Amino acid sequence: MRKTTVSQENEREVIKLRKQLAAAVKELEEFSYVVSHDLRAPLRGIHSLVQWLEEDYCNTLEPKAKEYLDKLMLRTKKMNYMLEGILQYSRLGRCSLTPVHFDSCKETGLLIKKMTPSSQLTVTAAPDLPVIHYDRRLFNLIMENLLDNACKYRINPIGGVWVTCRQSIAADETDCWEYCVRDDGFGIAEKNHETIFKLFSTLQLSKDGASGLGLALARRAVRRCGGELRVVSEPGRGSSFYFTVTKQWAPISLESNTFAGE
Repeated sequence: MRKTTVSQENEREVIKLRKQLAAAVKELEEFSYVVSHDLRAPLRGIHSLVQWLEEDYCNTLEPKAKEYLDKLMLRTKKMNYMLEGILQYSRLGRCSLTPVHFDSCKETGLLIKKMTPSSQLTVTAAPDLPVIHYDRRLFNLIMENLLDNACKYRINPIGGVWVTCRQSIAADETDCWEYCVRDDGFGIAEKNHETIFKLFSTLQLSKDGASGLGLALARRAVRRCGGELRVVSEPGRGSSFYFTVTKQWAPISLESNTFAGE
């Protein structure tokens, strides 16, 4: 019988550890899905109780009590955003993908029409965005979150958001399309370029109680489809978010990623 070499033993150990890691990640994602799903029921109950209090006692509530109820309503709204985000995030690692050919210019235009930005904010997409072979649902999720981020986190309501695309070469030397969602907002310091993609991370408070999950969801969706999402930005000069779409459909498994490590 041939003796097992050290190299073979190491390879077996690596395979074993990978399986353990994949199982642990799967268990964690299933746990997060169940918890976030089940917590939504009592949260809806709290939200309803606050509404009833405001409606039934609107004429007798003191200003301070009304202020507290408004804050409670905002907190429940933010918690709902967080739970919904966690549900979406966990689904991205397990969902089946359905690549189809579609006009990304048309899809982006429809998303822009659904938005309700400030009347002083202009959101435009270049007319030459390409036809791509991609999962339509995830493309919409990516673009919607990047557009929402560009419109929401800004100091001056006056300005613009622009969507463009160019042909490029990915890090693995494959041909791809590189989309850019650029804004003229407050910009992001280089030290925070990775921080913004972490779960529940926000650099500026949002008045509507947003949870800081949008960019984490967008990056996870991009990576699920075999691409990458990055930001180029500096304070006072706006931000440009770039994400790649491979010309040859190449989805990947996210099982090797930890739940909070993206």
